[in-house]
Amino acid sequence: MSGGGVTLKKFKPRIRGRRCCLIFPIRGSERRGLVSVEVKKKNGQFTRAGDEEKYKIGGGLISELRDPVLKAMAATKEFDVLDEIEEDAESSGRRSGSIR
Repeated sequence: MSGGGVTLKKFKPRIRGRRCCLIFPIRGSERRGLVSVEVKKKNGQFTRAGDEEKYKIGGGLISELRDPVLKAMAATKEFDVLDEIEEDAESSGRRSGSIR
């Protein structure tokens, strides 16, 4: 959650809307993905705040939060590929990288 609080606009106090960013990875039997949403509270209701372009507004708060998750997901995929290669090598009788 971010935002909220009181601000002055044209010498009138106003209450700023709050923003909520929600980011989580999802994984199915065939694919992986990332769910990210930003909502803003206006007049007591949360509304969806936008798309990729709007995510970059204000220094890109949601982009800053998404980037490490995306990098971790990419690394996981690379490790999965390496694991498959090692398993294939071991099953064919070769052992890669082992010290005897």
